[in-house]
This record gives sequence, C-alpha cells and structure tokens, in this order.
Amino acid sequence: MISKEYKNLKILQFNHMNTLHGITTRQGGISKKGFESLNLSFYSDDSKENIDENYKIFFDALNIDRNKTVATHQTHSDHIVKIDSVNQFKIYEDTDGFITDVPGITLMTYYADCTPLYFYDSVKKVVGIAHSGWKGTEQKIGAKMIDFFVDEFGSQVENILVGIGPNISPRAYEVDNDFLENFEDKEFFKNYIHHTDERIFFDMVKSNRDMLLNKGILKDNIELSGHCTYNESRLFFSHRRQGIESGRMSGFIRLD
Repeated sequence: MISKEYKNLKILQFNHMNTLHGITTRQGGISKKGFESLNLSFYSDDSKENIDENYKIFFDALNIDRNKTVATHQTHSDHIVKIDSVNQFKIYEDTDGFITDVPGITLMTYYADCTPLYFYDSVKKVVGIAHSGWKGTEQKIGAKMIDFFVDEFGSQVENILVGIGPNISPRAYEVDNDFLENFEDKEFFKNYIHHTDERIFFDMVKSNRDMLLNKGILKDNIELSGHCTYNESRLFFSHRRQGIESGRMSGFIRLD
C-alpha cells in the first residue's frame, strides 16, 4: 500500500486500484485518550460530538458527499448488501459488506484488527468492500463477494482486483487450542494455524488470499497491505491491544 496525505489525514491506498478508496489511520481527528484521534466508530464510548467532527474532517478531506455514503453496523456476518441508490447518509444494520455499480456512492466499513477486503472490476465498473474478522473469514465472505460480482454483474473473475488491508498479523493473532472447532471447513483452515512455543496463531491474510485464489482471482491481482494493526500503534487502532477503549478506522471505496 501507499500512504497519501489528504489535508491532515494519512490514508493508505492500494497501488492497483484506480478509483477512490483507502483505509483511514488513527491520525488527523479530535478524539482523545484511546480513541485518539480519528475515531470513526458510532458504536464506541467516544463522545458523539467528537465522532461527528471526525466525520466532517474525513468527508471534507476526501471530498466525499455525505449524502451519497452508506456505512455498516457490523455483526461479523457474511451479509453483503447491493447498493443501488442513496440520498442521505445511512447505516445498514447486520451488514458486513457492500457492492455497487453506481458511480459516486461511497461504501464504508470499520476496523480495529479485522481484515478489510477491497474489490474492483474496472471492466464492468463495480466496487465492493467487506469486513472479514475470523468469523467473516470462516464464513468466506470474500469468496461470496466474488460470487456476487459474477452472478449479479457478469464480472469475469480475471478482471477483479482485490486488496487485503491492514489487520492483526499472524505473528500477533494468538488463538485458543479449540479455535479451529469454530470452523466448518476445517480441512481448508487448518493450513493457517501455526504453533510456536506452545502458542497458537491464525493467519487471516493468507487464508483470505488463498480462498480468493481458489475462486479464480489472479495472483497478480491481489495486493497485500503488509501492515499490522496490533504492532503499529501510531497508525492503527487495535481492539486486541487497547481493549474496549479502541476507536475504529474506516475502509472505504467509491466508483469514480
């Protein structure tokens, strides 16, 4: 990913997606303490006044029309919503992914260790974004997004570009002994469980990457962020590191 400055905001973007997109960092807002400073979560214990001001800063810096923006209230599901129109800012309940072929609509999702997945078909002109924590990964929300592109919009898989954004890296994502019991497809996911000195770790990046490769996404069309939300405290919020007093970054994408 590359880092770009939009006024006072540091935004990380993928090299291969030629449409407005990115993930915010924790820099550039007005929130304090663990929410410092660009907290964009309506569901945190940060004050509403701070969050509202952070959104104003974000929309102004990126030149995003608030009234053409949709956002998720995530439940770690595999629910993807197709957006056909929007005339005011709206939060979609029980939603972890968006897809649209309508130019000018901004899709927003939220993160503090989970995996942001970005999708862009520059031929059919379709964009999507999905929030994939371990539960979304287990439910293969990324693979379901590819099916959505193909079935709903007629995308050719080889034309879909994917970005896997900053998340908690496998060297920091320690899990319990029975973690794999939560997964229906144990045969696939067992390949991403690693044991080190009696500790167990899970690799969400490679598991998401490989399930997308299995759907036919070209290896050269997948870009990995190389960032760890847990270890890079200056750039990112991390629920694993901070606990309840953690803000949220936003992943966003707009078809231009």
